[in-house]
Amino acid sequence: MLLFLTRHCQTDWNVMGRLQGHIDIPLNQTGREQAKILAEKASLLGFSSVISSDLKRAAETALIVSSYLGIPMKQDHRLRELTLGNLE
Repeated sequence: MLLFLTRHCQTDWNVMGRLQGHIDIPLNQTGREQAKILAEKASLLGFSSVISSDLKRAAETALIVSSYLGIPMKQDHRLRELTLGNLE
């Protein structure tokens, strides 16, 4: 079995350089386009499933990839980024 890890695609907060932690920020349009490119590249690797954090930015990235590949996507809150407290 092989395990591939990827980070969520771009959000507006990434562009601003803001820390997100558990703040639930969605992808922006660039992030959605990045996720489509990721899906195209992933199609060459033979994935059988996609597992994601339950935060919007990660789940949306994973859903775009899994939908493109026609494979299941599961969410797991244990994959969330660290809580960054006041830094968020």
